[in-house]
Amino acid sequence: DVSVAKGAGQYRGVGRTIAIARLGAIVGAAQAAFDRLNKPGSISQLQRLGKVLGADLKQGIQPDPVFIVVSSVAGGSGAGQYLDVVDAIKAQFGGKPWSEESFGILYAPDVFDGIPMTSGVPSNALATISETVNGYWNNSPDISTMELFRAAGLQLGSGGALDRTGVR
Repeated sequence: DVSVAKGAGQYRGVGRTIAIARLGAIVGAAQAAFDRLNKPGSISQLQRLGKVLGADLKQGIQPDPVFIVVSSVAGGSGAGQYLDVVDAIKAQFGGKPWSEESFGILYAPDVFDGIPMTSGVPSNALATISETVNGYWNNSPDISTMELFRAAGLQLGSGGALDRTGVR
C-alpha cells in the first residue's frame, strides 16, 4: 500500500506516473523560477552573492542560467521523476542555448543505508542510471514518451538537446 503523500514507496513507476500527470505544474514551476531570475534587481542580488562566494564576476555581462537537477536515483519519487523533470524543462525552454546543457547531482543508494525497508533501492538505482546513460547515447526519445509529453502540450524530439533525454 503506497501513500503518495509520503513518496512513491520505492516504486519508480509510481514516481513517473505522478511526474507525467503533473508535467504542467513542473514546467510552470520552472518558468516561475526563470521569471524570478529576470526580475529587476535579481542579477544585482546574484552578483552580490557571487562576490561573497568569491566568484569571478565580469561586469556588464549577464550569464545564461545554469540548469541543475538534484535527485536521488534510488527511491521511487526521485528515481521515477528526475528524467521527466529534466526533459520537461528542456521542452519548456527549447531553443535557448542554456537549455541544451544541464547538470545532475544524483544521490546514490548509500544515502538510504540504515533505513529499514529499502530492498528496492539497488534495482531502482541500476534502472535509473541505465535510463540516464541510454538518454545520453540515444538520438531520440521513444515514441511513447513523446506522446506523453505531447498530451501535456510539450514537444520533445524537435532538434538539439530535445532529441536526447536527460542530463548532459
